[in-house]
Amino acid sequence: MDCAETDDREPERLREQSKAFGVPESALKGWGKKAMEFSEKFLSEPFRVMTLREDAAGASAKNRYYAIIIGADGRLLHEALLEAGLARAYGMPAPWPEKSTAEHFEQKLKSIERSARSAKAGIWGN
Repeated sequence: MDCAETDDREPERLREQSKAFGVPESALKGWGKKAMEFSEKFLSEPFRVMTLREDAAGASAKNRYYAIIIGADGRLLHEALLEAGLARAYGMPAPWPEKSTAEHFEQKLKSIERSARSAKAGIWGN
């Protein structure tokens, strides 16, 4: 998952996000703030956290930790952010929930993002 940045400490990241989200760099912080407010509201209700530890591939010999936040109504925070057009499917996929493959998990997130783009939800409506 990737939401727009809320500050400008990493100029190259802002340029990459500007291109990926199709908005000017000057608009990113506002969208980042909306994603943060959305997440805060989501987390103001009871929620559960499901975690997963995997061995990191590549140059890192460390473990990689993943977390999914499940709202009281069963909605997943990352899917809710995608549906609202406040995030994009980006990063390394994990093989879950419910032991799905990493590829299946990634395909599902990209499908939700495509639907949000088509509906011009959130940042995709600019």
